[in-house]
Amino acid sequence: GGVRFRYRGVAEPATGKGKCPSKDSEYRLTFSECNTHPCPLALKCRDRKNFIFAIPSSVGETDFGMLRSFVSQLIGRIDTHKDLLSLVGALVYYDENRAPVILSDLTADAKAVQQAVLGAKNLHHPADTSVWQPLLSAAMMADKARVDADNVVVILIDGEEEDLEEAYEMANYFKYDLQGGRKGEIFFVATGTRVDLSDLREYASFLESQHITWVESVDQLLAGRLSSVLAATCPKAVSDVPKPKVHAAA
Repeated sequence: GGVRFRYRGVAEPATGKGKCPSKDSEYRLTFSECNTHPCPLALKCRDRKNFIFAIPSSVGETDFGMLRSFVSQLIGRIDTHKDLLSLVGALVYYDENRAPVILSDLTADAKAVQQAVLGAKNLHHPADTSVWQPLLSAAMMADKARVDADNVVVILIDGEEEDLEEAYEMANYFKYDLQGGRKGEIFFVATGTRVDLSDLREYASFLESQHITWVESVDQLLAGRLSSVLAATCPKAVSDVPKPKVHAAA
């Protein structure tokens, strides 16, 4: 399913002690459901985008394995085979040496990125890590992005305090500070009850409700959120299931 919205701008700025409603106020932004049918199970992204996936290193071994699987399956739904289509890349926030692990720079070789993601090790980082390390790594990846494609940054997060600052700084950078005017669209895929959704709304791209996916546990991502996340990050995604052939009657 989906959500459509109606947004009212400000015709004339407030003066004196006047005050206009905020951009997400119910007076300026209203929602209604649309396309309430479930997303097709076999969507494929055939749009021109630079996908960067950021995976946290603070989760437990089991959850980390499921996050790897989720990202790998998501990458498998992104078409990189033709020159006009997407690039994909991935990184893990940190390793034990306080350095982010760049699993793959942006490339059209989706299978290589999948293999790198599935081979990633869960190396917990200490609490005194520098927030700029994953930020700079993601920025270096973006420098190699296609100039004729939009940047899409998918940040996986579980509410672990050690990872929050890094994730939010990364989101802010791609939203506001990326050089050259080619900023990024920020999506959060959040798991667990420790996640503060109000914080995510502050850092996710607008419309926030369409840029945040939250589930109580990581296994729920694999159970049924793959298509919905792909549909959100790639609105032009199409079903990859071949249509049945219709034979004319004799």
